[in-house]
Amino acid sequence: MLVTTAWTGLVLLVAAGDFDASAGQVALAQRIARVEADVCAGQCPPLPRDPTSDWLRSEEGRRANACPMMCRVDQPAAALFRQMVELASARPFDANSSAVTAQGKDAPDLARRLHAALRDGDGKKLGPLCARARRLVTPSDEAAFLECVGRVAPHDATVALAAPDGARALRCSATFAERELDWLSRCPALEARAGVEACVNADSSEAAARAHRHAGAGSRERCENEAVERLAAVFRRGARH
Repeated sequence: MLVTTAWTGLVLLVAAGDFDASAGQVALAQRIARVEADVCAGQCPPLPRDPTSDWLRSEEGRRANACPMMCRVDQPAAALFRQMVELASARPFDANSSAVTAQGKDAPDLARRLHAALRDGDGKKLGPLCARARRLVTPSDEAAFLECVGRVAPHDATVALAAPDGARALRCSATFAERELDWLSRCPALEARAGVEACVNADSSEAAARAHRHAGAGSRERCENEAVERLAAVFRRGARH
């Protein structure tokens, strides 16, 4: 039986830097935690524009004031992902161990998938254009993971965020890690062939330079933006590989 526990220390790492380009088990969980905290905070009761001292001391005021901080401290879906990663990263790895099989009949195959994705992605990292492209893809992979485990915001903003379903955790974690591996495996080569420099050079011809004194800087920004959009299009869900 899987017991869901909050990875309390995760919030400290989430605020420590930008993990958009980072790979690795810790960075993956941090990215989930960051999105989960934002979704959770979106369900917090609103604060009055000018709250009175009496309101702040009231039960309603204390609850509303504490909600954003609790969202930053408690990310149960990210904690579930970390538990699945630990399960699939055990040394020696045994997909038929009692800890794995306790997750269900499909658990050994799912654990193998997660183990392979984490292993093959280890040490890889996205370049700057790929990192920007990933930010353009919506819904994000982290949001897709939260939806997969049922950690979704209800239509009623006054209702608390749904708790994640531990029974789905291994399947959702394997899917998330495989999606990450796809980015890490394919995007760097695509970025290398993006042709940004050729685009900039073409725009910085003598005629363009005479017409636009700052054509070089403007062209680079445009060429990079176009390359980022092309990369994002490749990885949008439903795109054909």
